[in-house]
Amino acid sequence: MTDDVRVSLGSATDHSDESRNSNREANGGTGPGSPRVEDDADVPRDLVRWGIVVGLTIATGGAAMVVYFSQVPQALAALTLCVGFGIVLASFGSRAAGSYGGIAVVGAGALAIALFLVVEHYVPDLPLAFNKRVLVAGDFSKVADLRIVDEDPLYSRRDRTTGQIRFIVLDRRFKAPQLLIQVDTTEKGDGREYFQMVGDGEAIAKKYLASNTEVISWTFDYDRRTVKDGSVVVFSVPEQLNEDLVGKGRRSSSFLKPFDLFASALAADAAAKPDALIKDLVADDPAVRRNARDSLIALGTSAVAPMMAALGESLDNYRLKSGVISAISDILRSNENSREKISAALSESDIALLSSSAASDKDPTVRLQATDFLYRLKDPRSVDPTLGRVKTATDDNEVYNSTLILKGTIPNLPIAEQKRVGVELDSSKVPPDSRSKALINSIIQTLGLPTR
Repeated sequence: MTDDVRVSLGSATDHSDESRNSNREANGGTGPGSPRVEDDADVPRDLVRWGIVVGLTIATGGAAMVVYFSQVPQALAALTLCVGFGIVLASFGSRAAGSYGGIAVVGAGALAIALFLVVEHYVPDLPLAFNKRVLVAGDFSKVADLRIVDEDPLYSRRDRTTGQIRFIVLDRRFKAPQLLIQVDTTEKGDGREYFQMVGDGEAIAKKYLASNTEVISWTFDYDRRTVKDGSVVVFSVPEQLNEDLVGKGRRSSSFLKPFDLFASALAADAAAKPDALIKDLVADDPAVRRNARDSLIALGTSAVAPMMAALGESLDNYRLKSGVISAISDILRSNENSREKISAALSESDIALLSSSAASDKDPTVRLQATDFLYRLKDPRSVDPTLGRVKTATDDNEVYNSTLILKGTIPNLPIAEQKRVGVELDSSKVPPDSRSKALINSIIQTLGLPTR
């Protein structure tokens, strides 16, 4: 009986071996190390091929972001690169036990080495942490709030015991070419409740952030509206628009910034509608006015029309005027690609109000913000009222600012209109040795017109 069982088992084993050998031969292989059909049958070959193609495409895109597109955050670029390689390795590994076993091993090793070399070579080695402390000392008895704004306000703390405001800088350079210091005061009356000082972001970063000084010490002069380092003015309320600063582009802080702005707009819209926020611009509490400005800026272009409508009805209200001009200026400054949408939201009377009234306002902050806005907007409707100011203004600063608005807008005009504006500029009564006349001459030369 036992011998019969052994014979039966042996026959079954022989038949099984013959079956496996026939399968190996059918797949082009022989011997115990040859692949078997059932090892490959679970994963379709086309799916593996497509996985490799998709993975390599994503990895190539990630590598391109690392090497060529420096504005994309390196972490995002490296993540894209790794995801692409991960898909490729997964595709190889899905058939590692089958006919692709050797390729999977060699390919995984080669791709891992390539990934390491690309990331090691192109992703910069940044320090684990960077921070600079800024101490601003001065008389803050009339200051309700003071903040330094890059693309966003810097982290700050007001030290009541030492009479200082302390800021923290967490990057080696600033995102915007212009740094702003916004000051809300406890005073009442036109021109005293809010003002804005301007500094050169690149120059400040080069001088202070690149140095070994751990603490940056500045002094705030409330009466003169300046911030100084010793005798050197770092921030001030300028009388003339600085074309070099306004013309520079902004460095995006995030590849996904448009989504951040969209999220902020939704949050602000959920909290309050534009009409309610516009009413808060005239509140007695400076913090309420500041928060209303920030929320209107977050709403973006949708807040421009209602703000200008409110301003047109109450142009003599200083709080409303300063709040609206500040908000629309920051909306455009934060996203100059919204220029056409903002222009579409402005009526011709709005443009005339900004060009003839706000850009020549007695308050320097309102005047400069309106001028900055019109220079960036480049709306052809601002040409005639601005040209009128060039001809009638007696202050050279006002003439220069108006001429600078025209310089930014002229390229958007038809050729015939460009020449007309150039001729009228040349005929304006501007002192020949003034800065404004030099700017006018440069515009006329650019247009190819003869100068007087």
